[in-house]
Amino acid sequence: MLVRGALTVSENVEAILQRVRIHFVAFLLDRCLLRERDATIAGT
Repeated sequence: MLVRGALTVSENVEAILQRVRIHFVAFLLDRCLLRERDATIAGT
């Protein structure tokens, strides 16, 4: 039972980390795209 509980906990942690990583990558891409768009607007 303890092993199964630890496994589910580690699986939950992995799922949370994966979700956080996806949000973080999306945030970074958003920032890069906004910066490029601002640079393009400023360049014209």
